[in-house]
Amino acid sequence: MYVDNGQMRFRSRAEKISNPRTEKQQSNRHKLGVASSFLRQMQAMVARGFMGYETSHPGRASRRVGAYHAGLSALLRHGMRRGADGWTIDYPSVQLAEGNSLDGHPIDVKRSGRELRLHFPKGLPEDTRGLRMAIHCPKTNATLHIRYPASPSPSPLKLTLPKWAKGQDLHLYYTVDVAGKSRWASSYAFVSRHDRGRSASHRSPSKLTATGTIPGHQQGKRRSKKWDTDT
Repeated sequence: MYVDNGQMRFRSRAEKISNPRTEKQQSNRHKLGVASSFLRQMQAMVARGFMGYETSHPGRASRRVGAYHAGLSALLRHGMRRGADGWTIDYPSVQLAEGNSLDGHPIDVKRSGRELRLHFPKGLPEDTRGLRMAIHCPKTNATLHIRYPASPSPSPLKLTLPKWAKGQDLHLYYTVDVAGKSRWASSYAFVSRHDRGRSASHRSPSKLTATGTIPGHQQGKRRSKKWDTDT
């Protein structure tokens, strides 16, 4: 039903409905689905890691793009790989925040069971006010978000992982909040399930696994309750 020259008209039923599903269209749909499912678990970090912006196209009205879609765009461009079974997350290439590189501030992670010891041997950027982390487990499809206030103490940090992370490979992302207007990108470390007091690797190949989201997880249904300074 539609209006034509002020008159109400009814459109007849189409004799044939064409809904092309080319290989490229199906690939793009799958890629977007995998990316969206993964990024929904990362919203707590992405919301602060990316800045929204206004689009500007000649002849078109400007449109506001929020932090989530800015992060999604970055993920689709740089954080995915196409394998034999379709699109997958390329974990080491994922960026959850944009800005200056943290390559000069690597993280050293040592694991023993559910315990992680986190240390920054070269320290953190000047004027750091807080440390943000996202620890993702593809096998159990869960993500832990943590914010730790900056401390002048050089002691390693100790974290007790949730039960769902026990005996699983983990992907750790971190970034910092600083005073002023400067922004820092996220950095990455792979934490193997086999680690027993060894450091995490920044160069291990990613586990190419499509991920989803946990309903309500961002509201804190799965969080570690222990996050303190090792004394």
